[in-house]
Amino acid sequence: AFLLFSSMADCVNASKSSNIIPVIDIQAWTQPAEHSDAERLAIALAVDQACRGIGFFAIQNHGVDQRVIAHAWNVTQAFFDLPLAIKLQSKTDNDKEYPYGYENGNEKLQVGKKHDADIETAIAETALKVMDMVKEVLDAYVVLDVERAREIAARDTEIDAAAKNIYENCIEQMKQDPEIVLGGTNYMRISTYLERIGDYVTNISEWIIYLDSGEVVELNVHHKI
Repeated sequence: AFLLFSSMADCVNASKSSNIIPVIDIQAWTQPAEHSDAERLAIALAVDQACRGIGFFAIQNHGVDQRVIAHAWNVTQAFFDLPLAIKLQSKTDNDKEYPYGYENGNEKLQVGKKHDADIETAIAETALKVMDMVKEVLDAYVVLDVERAREIAARDTEIDAAAKNIYENCIEQMKQDPEIVLGGTNYMRISTYLERIGDYVTNISEWIIYLDSGEVVELNVHHKI
């Protein structure tokens, strides 16, 4: 799988903002004199977890000269800017053993066009439930319906479970099929957004209780995605 960003900085920033792709600082290995064995072990464990979990990660403080990185991105961009006839010279002779390059004018180095119907259905169903929760909690807010607020907030556990299931399914699909990595990353991001909206519904429910009784409560404090 190949994800093309305009720069390494954009790649790392995208990783950080998505809360999905792990970003691992390996300075303890590149500058060993300034760090302890325990810090290096922590990095090794983080890499192990990333490889066993999502299957890929970004690194920072790696010690590679920024000019080398910039040159690599520039050369890559220059290749994709070439006329199609020249790029087609990179066509693979054995698509099964080396499924990269060009063939029939299609860029196989670009992923993200593949979809998973089951995951998209799960996302759609979860989104509808979240939409209902948002509408209902706003209605409850208008009339300060405390019992209704508590009932709506309790349904957030269902959203958390659905989001977790989508996330885990994406990880498994991405391990098995590199062509779904980009699409799977988007699915995971959407599931995180839906989970967060459910949390906001809980926050509104807490405000309803406070406005009605003056009591500060925290609902759903024990469940984690």
